[in-house]
Amino acid sequence: MSVKRWDPDNFSADLRGANDQAGLAWSWLDYRHNFGSHLALRGVSLYKIATLMGNSPEICRRHYAALVPETMAEEVEFGRSEVSLSLRSAS
Repeated sequence: MSVKRWDPDNFSADLRGANDQAGLAWSWLDYRHNFGSHLALRGVSLYKIATLMGNSPEICRRHYAALVPETMAEEVEFGRSEVSLSLRSAS
């Protein structure tokens, strides 16, 4: 069995062949967007997604910011004990 060496110039043709075998109608852009979406859903920063995908952070913000889990509330909501402790130490 001969093993075909991966060639970036033939990637689209190879992907098309693999998709045909699997019965998928995906393009490489679908795979790329899927990759970015999964990273965002895992909470990876938009800067890291941009770096991994070779995009600007602005492009990634437009495409993936809505998928990043909401974490801002954790940064500003304080438990009752934290608030009372900080008030005591301030007096």
